[in-house]
Amino acid sequence: MTRPFFVALAALALGGCFRYAPDTIDRAVGGERRRGPWVPPSGYEHFVRAELEAEHGRFREAIGEYELARSGVIDGYLLAREAEAAARVPDLALAERLIDEGLSSDAGSEPLLLLRARLASERGDRAVAEDALRRAHDAAPELAAPVLALAALCAETDRDDEALAILDAFVVSRPRDVPALRALLE
Repeated sequence: MTRPFFVALAALALGGCFRYAPDTIDRAVGGERRRGPWVPPSGYEHFVRAELEAEHGRFREAIGEYELARSGVIDGYLLAREAEAAARVPDLALAERLIDEGLSSDAGSEPLLLLRARLASERGDRAVAEDALRRAHDAAPELAAPVLALAALCAETDRDDEALAILDAFVVSRPRDVPALRALLE
């Protein structure tokens, strides 16, 4: 037998020993199916640890666990959770860097855009908050959270007619969305 045969045989044998990991995977997040990057199984363990740390107010520890959960993968949801923990430390510079990192690869990440809007609103930057909320709504028009937050922001800035129009348009498109209906009635 020739050397190329053994090289080919070795390549086939080694190729069969490694499991193929897809680039993306579907998962349930907040009761909704979302497509995101594949994360190694150890990432889920670190994610659970991070959530537990955050639940107990240990946000610095949570940041470390979220970082391990990401395993170098840029995932909008994980980055949003890590940025939320950073904001609670508070390390707003880290939170903004994490949001920027996520939005650089997924400009329409609804969790990152909602967090950007909340942080901008908290520091009084209504223009950035409104832009982020509109982008979040454009990225996920079926979700109530961006619409409700945008309507609330409009109401806070004395644009009640615009707030009602935003809620009305959403309710027409999703007549069974209870939070939007309640907001419209308030």
